[in-house]
Amino acid sequence: QLAASSHAMHVSRRILFGRLVALQDIDHLAAAELGKAAKLSLAEGDHSEERWRLYTSRASQLVGDLNFQEASRIASAFSAARYVEFPLFAKLSARALECLPKPIDDDDDKKEQAAVSAGDLRQMALACGRAQCFDGDLMEAMVPLIEERLQDFRPKELVQIADAYARLPVQSPELFALVAEVLPRYLYDLRPPELATLCRSFAEVALYNEELSDALAAEVEKRARSFGAMECLIFLDGLSRLHEGMDEDLRVIRKERDA
Repeated sequence: QLAASSHAMHVSRRILFGRLVALQDIDHLAAAELGKAAKLSLAEGDHSEERWRLYTSRASQLVGDLNFQEASRIASAFSAARYVEFPLFAKLSARALECLPKPIDDDDDKKEQAAVSAGDLRQMALACGRAQCFDGDLMEAMVPLIEERLQDFRPKELVQIADAYARLPVQSPELFALVAEVLPRYLYDLRPPELATLCRSFAEVALYNEELSDALAAEVEKRARSFGAMECLIFLDGLSRLHEGMDEDLRVIRKERDA
């Protein structure tokens, strides 16, 4: 037992000091260590199939005991590595959903709610968007929590979340309505790629918001010289698709107003 404890401490030290865990040690990693080890492998550029297969096996063993942060960290690492095991992602999504707080007034539940941070929610949303592998119930359940923690997100993080949701066939009008309400006054804080991505995200879900679209067009016009060719193409394509999906009555009103 003492030898096992010493070995576990040795493995933890390797991760702490930024060194890759030996393949034979992966099966002994705890949940928090597994997420860190996978992230470290990404940073080191180690995408070897054997290592990620072992990470998958260990994650599958631990999934039932993960908390939301651990599940989101592991899902994020796998999606960033483009090593997507659909059975594992299904288990991670199901476990993450179990860990989400329920809307109950009990003090213990409120403490549990605090454990799911804005960063954890963003990390899970982006992982699902990158992997194109998700649980619809999980994505829907995260929306009200994102709304509750709205002040904890930076504008560019809301753009990233909207982009992730736009990549998935999940109807989330509440999320996009929230983003459309909040972001127009913060567009100055977004870089050209983020402005283009925001426009494309709303085009992907065919959701036209007049205030956001007008604010986007005005902001891009002011900073047109800072846009690269690809950013211009993405923005103009998104804007064109948004206008194509515009309600006919609104289209007529806008034409009359512009004239």
